[in-house]
Amino acid sequence: RTVPSGLVTSLNAQADLALELSTSTVQVYANAEYNGVVRERASKSAPWTSVLSPVTNRGVVTGGDQVEVGLAPASAFSLSVSHHALARGSLDGWAGSYLIPPSPSRVTATLSLHRFPLNGLLAFLTLSLWSIVWLGFGWVHRLEWLFTGRPRSGRHRAAAPTTPEEHSA
Repeated sequence: RTVPSGLVTSLNAQADLALELSTSTVQVYANAEYNGVVRERASKSAPWTSVLSPVTNRGVVTGGDQVEVGLAPASAFSLSVSHHALARGSLDGWAGSYLIPPSPSRVTATLSLHRFPLNGLLAFLTLSLWSIVWLGFGWVHRLEWLFTGRPRSGRHRAAAPTTPEEHSA
């Protein structure tokens, strides 16, 4: 496919994008300003650098640096250094911010989720409600034995005669 010429010009003009790969048929751009979900900087004027492994949520940080965690909700996560939880502040109005205590050497930091993930519980509740609605529209009578312990009764029939007079009629 041909790419509109204005699109390539616009992509090249963006300061946060960098051309990573260019062939005769493909051009791949990457966000050069992305510093990771968990990032660290030494001062407000210093650039951010990515820290902590996205797999283990552990990594080495420098004492005295500021660490920002871009996971929401920020109150559900905590950062600990040497098994001591750090006080969380706010950065950019929603991200968690932590100040690493001064240390002569680099220390290991661990990010942990300390609150039950309510999204999973909400998904289970939603599926349960949909199941109840599904059962309510025509299937519950087939499962009557689940609720009453007896099989579903057949169609209404006329009562069988019980007296000799009813037999002759």
